[in-house]
Amino acid sequence: MTLHLCATSRLTQFLRARPPAPGAAVWPTCRALTVNAWLEQVVEEAVLSGTAAPLAALDSQAERLLWEQVIADSLDGAAAPLFDLTGLAAAAAEANALCELWQILPGDGPLADETRLFLAWRREFRRRAAPRGWREAARLPAVAVDLIEKGDVPLPAAVRFAGFDRYTPLEKR
Repeated sequence: MTLHLCATSRLTQFLRARPPAPGAAVWPTCRALTVNAWLEQVVEEAVLSGTAAPLAALDSQAERLLWEQVIADSLDGAAAPLFDLTGLAAAAAEANALCELWQILPGDGPLADETRLFLAWRREFRRRAAPRGWREAARLPAVAVDLIEKGDVPLPAAVRFAGFDRYTPLEKR
């Protein structure tokens, strides 16, 4: 059966609800998922089959709290009350997710002060998360793609992309 990877959840619902061809003896449900939902399934199946080690994905609230701790620890104690830690943590988590989605890593060369600070926070976030096996949800799709590239996960016979006007680098992989 063909897997339809959809740009939106609404499109997946539409494809699943399509009626069968006239005269069909059965009404097969279209296998339609968003890319992230499918990649989450890939990781889950790999973990259940023993192909991949268990992963502890942080939920959004736990991730936000860890970002807040990292940011608070990096600020001068006297200046910390002047900053909106919740807002900075939300912005850092969003920037990190975008870096993962678009596979952006600022390279060598001149960087803005804010970029250098964000990269330091990101390194510290990952340093604190690594011993516990924690990963932010934004990194799980890359784990799934790595498993697929290694051949550790069986792929469907056919895959069709639906509703995309462009692809992220991760989706292209």
